Order: sequence, then C-alpha cells, then structure tokens
Amino acid sequence: MSELLRLRAGAIAQVLVGEGPAFALVCLYVFIEYVRPQSIYPAIDIIPYAQVSILTALVARLASRERIDLDNPVTRLLAVFLVVLQFSWWGAWAPMFSGERVVTHVVWGIVFFLVVTTVTTRQRFFVFLFLYLLWNLKMSQHGFRSWAARGFGYDNWGVTGAPGWFQNSGELGIQMCIFLPLSLYFMAAVRPWCARWKWLLLAFLPLSAVATIIATNSRGAVVGAAAAFAWMALTSRRRVRIALLAIVVAIAGYSVMPEKTLERFDAAGQDETSQNRLLRWQIGWEIMQEHPWLGIGPANWGPYYQTHYPPEEGLERYGLPHSIFVDAGAEYGFTGLALFLLLILYAFLNNRRTRRMARAMDDRMLATLAGGMDAAMVGLLASSAFISVFFYPYFWVHIAFIVALNKVASAAYAHHEAAAPAAAGEGVRALTTGGRAWRRA
Repeated sequence: MSELLRLRAGAIAQVLVGEGPAFALVCLYVFIEYVRPQSIYPAIDIIPYAQVSILTALVARLASRERIDLDNPVTRLLAVFLVVLQFSWWGAWAPMFSGERVVTHVVWGIVFFLVVTTVTTRQRFFVFLFLYLLWNLKMSQHGFRSWAARGFGYDNWGVTGAPGWFQNSGELGIQMCIFLPLSLYFMAAVRPWCARWKWLLLAFLPLSAVATIIATNSRGAVVGAAAAFAWMALTSRRRVRIALLAIVVAIAGYSVMPEKTLERFDAAGQDETSQNRLLRWQIGWEIMQEHPWLGIGPANWGPYYQTHYPPEEGLERYGLPHSIFVDAGAEYGFTGLALFLLLILYAFLNNRRTRRMARAMDDRMLATLAGGMDAAMVGLLASSAFISVFFYPYFWVHIAFIVALNKVASAAYAHHEAAAPAAAGEGVRALTTGGRAWRRA
C-alpha cells in the first residue's frame, strides 16, 4: 500500500492488471464514459465501447468467486428507487417517452453494483479513485487550455467537455465541483508518503478544476465550489487553513473572472435566465402537487410541459426544470424525491461511519477520503440544484464511491478488531516469558 501512496506507476499498474478482469473492466468503463475517446476521435468509433465494457465487466464479476456483499442502506434504497422507477413508467403521463430514461437509470444501478462489489480492497479503491481523478483531469486541463486560448476572456457558452454527459458548460461545471474537493482531499491523503515533486504536480488538479469552473461561466458551478469550500471550512479539523485557502481561491478567482461573468452574478435573480428557472421551479411544484405519488413519469417533463404550458403563455416550449430536486419530484413524485433525499442522507451517514472506523484504526487515508466524499457531495448538490441532471452519472457514481469506501473501511475495521484480542493474548503470554519478548509486546 505504501508504494501506491507514493504514486509509483508500477504499483498502480500491478493493481490494475493483477486484481482480476472485473476490476480492470470497471476501470475501463469509467474511462470510456467520462473521457469518451470515441467521441473525441471519431475514427475509432466503430463499436459501442461503453455497452461492451459494462456488460463484460458484469459477466466477469458474476463469474468471479469473490463474495458479493450488498448489505448497506444505500443499496436497499437504490433497489426501492428502481422499483418506484418501474411503477412511475407504468403510470407515466406518456409512457412512450420513458423507455430510454428507465434504461439509463438501470445502467447506473448496474454501475453501482459493479463498483461496490468489485472495488472492495484498500488497494483497489485507491487505484480506482486515482484513475477517476485522472479522467477528470482530462476534462479540466481541456477546460483550462480552452480558457487560456481565448485569453482568459468571456464566452457566452463557456468551455465545454467531450460529447456526452459533460458537453454542456453547466454540466461540466458540476463535475468540476465534484473533482475539486476530491482532488484536494486526495492530496491531503497522500502527502505523508508522496514525493514533494509529485505532490506539487498534483496541485494542478484542483487548480485546473477552479479554472474550468470559472471558464464555464456557470453561476451554479461557482455556487457549488463555494459550498464545497464552506463545508470543508466548517467540518475540517484544520478549519483555519481551509478558510484561508478558500479566501485565497475566492480572491484569485474574483481577480481573473471576466467582467461579464461578474455582471451575470450581479443580475442573478433578475435576468431572464433566473426568471425562467424560478418559473419552472414553480411549475415543477405544481406538477408534484397534481401527481404526488409517482409524478408524471420518467422523461415526461418535455412533452407534458409542451402540452400544458404552451409557448403563447411566454414560456419556452421545451423548458427543463433546471434543478435536480425539481426533476426528481416532478417526474417521480414525492415518493421518488423522498428516496432521493434519503439516499443523500445515508450517503453522509456512510461517510460518518467510515471516518469513525478509520479514526479507531488510526487510518488517516480512509478518514481523509471520507471527508472528501462529503465535500464533493455538497459541491454536487449545490451546483446541480440549478440543472436537470437527475439521470446523469454524477450522483449515482458518487454514492457508489461512498458505499465502496465504507465497505473497504468496514472490512479493515473487522480485521483490526479481530487482531486486537490476538495481540492482547500475545501480550499476556509475553509477560510470562519476560525479557525481550515482554518488551516487544
């Protein structure tokens, strides 16, 4: 493990290659889904890479002899949500629009299953997280370079990611709000072991994330980053350092933020974009009250909105709810929204339990990473409160990370507790023999 914490390429490659095909295929799937090389280089887009990688990973995992452990409240809540999803589809206002959305949610359920049942050891989790950060770095360095190419100036649409989940500037901003705190806590976790020059190179991860957040021109992303820093300052044992870092980042960000971006913040709540969002949130609340149990159905917002709120009333024909919470409540009812909120709650409870076990074992790495998962969740929720991304990978992949980390900590803690009585017994035996053996005990 110490070689991994030193970020030795050979040790990372050994885990990636030597931990079985299921683990390697899960890592491959996340790479394909987040980086989308087939979209960047159309010449290689000859097979459905994402589908092939996730299906082969599932087959490899089911064929593996490793134990499948799904005992976690988040897992049970996710299973209930998938059932609610099915009933919402059956009772949808227009079921013909729901099929693809249902499949998407099922895919995230499969991804969750693969992550929590495959990323089961400390070594695997570390490598999986490190690779995930690298895939995010691919996006953030592209955003940084794009912003630099236009002289760090303003662009109406902001920088975007590769075609797919992160192509829109606001969607890229949400991912950066997850990436930013995770990269900071990862740096803190490896600092005692990592060579200084490597650790300084890691500093480009959060730096590029901040730059990309500014370059997206997304007010929601800036709010998400600010919320993540506020959470870190309030919950970290090094509150003063985090607060100072947040102040430095805020001052630096403000000084390089284009003037037109600042003007958008001054107009927040009054401009057309803000008014449209407020109006859609109001409509979303009305829909929840009219369809309280299961909502209007998956992917039904667009056609329902078009029919019930025509453009002659001054509304955009296909206006989205522009909030992950309104999206969940309108399409899946108060039942779906309640399950979503419970999943959030139990994600935080998982992290709290992970930290308690890690501190009992004096395991700084696990405790630090659990703190990073909390801060990333706050950044995710704050930024996605302004964009309809309930069926995007952000939340579903993140809770998979959280549950996997909790399972790794639980296994380590069980081993620690089992070893403690044995160690105590050896100490007692050593007392009877005296001398060097006693001093060792």
